[in-house]
Amino acid sequence: MFDTFNLMGTDQITMDIVVEEGNVDVGNTAEPSYEVVARSGCSAQLSTKDTDEHELAIESEDSKVSVGNAAKQSHDVVGVGIDCIFNHAKVSTEADLGPQPDVIHLTSLNVPNESSQISSDADMVEQNKQDALDTLIRISQHKKPKKLNVARVVSEDYKCTPEDVQLIEYIKTLPGKQVVVDIDSAWLNRNDMECLFHGDIQLSGEALSAYIHCIRDEEHLLHREGGKVFLENTFISSLLKRDGDPKMLLNCKEDTIEQRVDNYLQSDMVFIPMNIENFHWYLAVLNAKKSEVHVLDSMGQQITDRRDLYITLKGLERQIKLAAEHKELYQGKWSNLDVASWPVIEKITTQMQTDGVSCGLWMINYMEYWTGSSLSDNVTQILLPFSFMGHFTLYVLNMDTRSIYIMDSMPIPSWFKGDHPSMHYIHNIHYIANNMNAAMELANPTWKDDIYMWRRIVPTWVPRTLNWDLSGFLVINFMHDWNGIRLPCICTNGNDLRTKFLVELLKYKDNESKDNIPEEIQEIIRHIR
Repeated sequence: MFDTFNLMGTDQITMDIVVEEGNVDVGNTAEPSYEVVARSGCSAQLSTKDTDEHELAIESEDSKVSVGNAAKQSHDVVGVGIDCIFNHAKVSTEADLGPQPDVIHLTSLNVPNESSQISSDADMVEQNKQDALDTLIRISQHKKPKKLNVARVVSEDYKCTPEDVQLIEYIKTLPGKQVVVDIDSAWLNRNDMECLFHGDIQLSGEALSAYIHCIRDEEHLLHREGGKVFLENTFISSLLKRDGDPKMLLNCKEDTIEQRVDNYLQSDMVFIPMNIENFHWYLAVLNAKKSEVHVLDSMGQQITDRRDLYITLKGLERQIKLAAEHKELYQGKWSNLDVASWPVIEKITTQMQTDGVSCGLWMINYMEYWTGSSLSDNVTQILLPFSFMGHFTLYVLNMDTRSIYIMDSMPIPSWFKGDHPSMHYIHNIHYIANNMNAAMELANPTWKDDIYMWRRIVPTWVPRTLNWDLSGFLVINFMHDWNGIRLPCICTNGNDLRTKFLVELLKYKDNESKDNIPEEIQEIIRHIR
């Protein structure tokens, strides 16, 4: 199985890398020896060969020595950049925290307490408290292990800095009902955070919901190997369980049922946090493609009674039916809406939790790392659109198999006389390999592989067109539809490609300028699936 990381780009290819004094060694540019391996199969549009795909197997003494376990090592990191390969890209073994504020020494903070009150005026005291809290939050540098795909998770990521500790200690002094966190209406007061200050207390639903709303803003967590993901919070999960009671009256006006159902049906996977009567947390994943419910429980298979899950699924089923009575539902990704009838599959077969309180933490980790088939944050494929003179070609770097797939919508020209189709792209491959090797070495000092020596595959099943101007639209479709093995049938009609591209842009739900689109047009867009 694989995770995919997309690198979008434009014409120019630049890279800024800080290195020690001296020049960057771009490696040996001599052509490697190779042998051609062809597999039989069906040909595709405008194919000039009878083979299913062209593979170029490359081996040399140098590659045999330097590769080692590079395939496994490469899983942890990925080079990230813009403008085809890299444009002012910064790759690090730590999460990129962005521009840092001016350093403020904590000893200079005047944090009011009972022993030192700067004013008898209550408003002034409260304002000073808030200012101190704001300052602490501003200078505290939190490392989030899943913040970026370029970050390798290390033990230091989980350790609190002195600034973190002082912020925590300050929050402990706040009044119990003072709201400290408010993320998309998921708010926590000081009392709600008590469970975070002790190692022997189970996490509350309120704390878990706030964290779930926090990770909803991480784009890479919403698109995974298994498809588009929707992360539900604990409050809605409790409503679904409540509505599983057939005696409960549902009301669309008092609840956002229609919007909720829309969010679910537009996703390939829905992650629902489950709670057994304030006793235990686990994760249920609705996999729409397979019409299955996957259970990830840190207690393994010790808990066999999933009655609470069945009731929750019945509640969702009732909400789907109610929404269908009020509007036409988009059901493109969900072939079966009777979710309570889906088979329930236990994905964690051995117990991972060793105490009685960490189930909520395990559940959160499952929400962050479950790809749809495994627990992993490894990037095993990189999709890299490359532009040369306005023509786009997609290069897929498979870190597991050490292969480069070259997907070009233009047929290889008749004047090309190379021994293998991939030689037509040799200069691009060389450029990409040199930059990627340099980036990987920066991100992972153990990287010893050479991408230039990888096997090269030029599939013949790639849709072809002689229209140069359509290459960019087709590459977008290649990136969207690539499943790690091959591409499905993709339309090459220019009008259809442009229309689809425009509609997808206009349909984007977070378009900040959608109010500029006339309402009648918005209504049409809402009915386009």
